[in-house]
Amino acid sequence: MTDAHSPWDRAALTGAYTLAWNDTRLAAWVVLHTLSSLAHAAPGPDHALWSDRLADLARRTPHLFRPLPQKGTR
Repeated sequence: MTDAHSPWDRAALTGAYTLAWNDTRLAAWVVLHTLSSLAHAAPGPDHALWSDRLADLARRTPHLFRPLPQKGTR
């Protein structure tokens, strides 16, 4: 799980919405939010900030960044 939310926030979200949220879904939501923010960031410091956050998420949650299998290789 990423550090985007404090442990209390994660516990509150996953506890309140047990059917909708778990750590995996929350991590995926953080990745999607980060991608959206990166796409809309202005060039310069904002873009660098979101790019660094995305790189950090890729290191912390590599299972969310696996490439799709190529057609005919499976």
